Amino acid sequence: MNLSSMLGDMMTTLRVKTSLLREAGLLGLTIGVATRHGVVYLSGKIASYGDIAEAMAIARGVAGVRSVQNGCQLRHA
Repeated sequence: MNLSSMLGDMMTTLRVKTSLLREAGLLGLTIGVATRHGVVYLSGKIASYGDIAEAMAIARGVAGVRSVQNGCQLRHA
């Protein structure tokens, strides 16, 4: 992986995290985001399937995202 690709992935991660915080509020604080070659990986324990779907939709809408992989798990109360 070259420096340009690494910087692009870092910027994509930042844009996704910012979008999650802006559009999903506190949900954005509980989701981990990592990017490799434009593929965004989401992780964390989330309250509902709806929240996971919302996070994935938000991530897909960010410039530079090629695809989104869900690694989130449902949090058990």
